[in-house]
Amino acid sequence: MNKFNQSIQKMIKYYKIGGGVYIFFASIIYKKNRVIFSCDIPPQANIGKVYFMHKGLGIVINKYSSIGDNVTIQHGVTLGTLKNEKDAPTIEDDVFIGAKATILGDIIIGKGARIGAGAVVLNDIKAGATVVGVPAKIVKEG
Repeated sequence: MNKFNQSIQKMIKYYKIGGGVYIFFASIIYKKNRVIFSCDIPPQANIGKVYFMHKGLGIVINKYSSIGDNVTIQHGVTLGTLKNEKDAPTIEDDVFIGAKATILGDIIIGKGARIGAGAVVLNDIKAGATVVGVPAKIVKEG
């Protein structure tokens, strides 16, 4: 596991423990990651147990996003909203998200789905499906 992933795990752990000192440590790690890795991953984001963020450079995750277990996120990925800040994507387990993919809105990415590099996802993706393009289109059913 690289230093970036270790840093994110530590930040989330401190935030979940709660209490003044731990929240303070989580905010320090969050700010350090923003500067060193040029990414925006707030400690409030619900991130699963095992995940891999490749390099972390340029990753932006909305604090209301939910990410399952065993998710791989490449560099430059954005998980954001369209209208309401709380309408963030839900990423289920075993998903692969390619570099510079953008996932926007209150949508669900099904278990085992694969999102190609540079794809812009605006609709729900079924479990096991592979999507590519702008806007994302299913090229392989799950």
